[in-house]
Amino acid sequence: MSLYKLEPEITEVLFERLHDEYTAFYFYRNAANWCKNMGFNGGAKFFSNEAMSETEHAKNLEKYLTDWNTLPDLKPIDKPESFSGLVDIIEKAYELEYDLCDEYKKAATLFMMKNMNTFTFIQDYIKIQNDSVAEYSDLLNQLALINPMNKFELFYFDKKVLAKL
Repeated sequence: MSLYKLEPEITEVLFERLHDEYTAFYFYRNAANWCKNMGFNGGAKFFSNEAMSETEHAKNLEKYLTDWNTLPDLKPIDKPESFSGLVDIIEKAYELEYDLCDEYKKAATLFMMKNMNTFTFIQDYIKIQNDSVAEYSDLLNQLALINPMNKFELFYFDKKVLAKL
């Protein structure tokens, strides 16, 4: 008896999303470390939690693949980029989450035509990404209310906004 597997076209897209999730993990770990080093303890905690969330997303993708008798392809992750400040991190995180949201939506279109099980599975990721884009959009809107060159205002943002997330 031959075990059922996902089609190669489906697995390739899932491998790409798996790579994206691990890339996001590295980005958020780097952001957490940067924040901790700069004294933004709220940001350090927030981005550490974001990193843990990304590993859960990756683990769930890996489980889905192995449940369908496919060995996940774990590609190397590039070194995370450097940051020029807290605002830079949040802007880059917004772009990262928006791009990932877009990729999951594209994937859903393919999955809907090729494999309904995978289409159903990926719906949770689309919701997660939509929520993440909204969260970072809110953070950017709140940052627009302060002067990012004012260290006290950034420190206040860290304590009153990021530390509460």
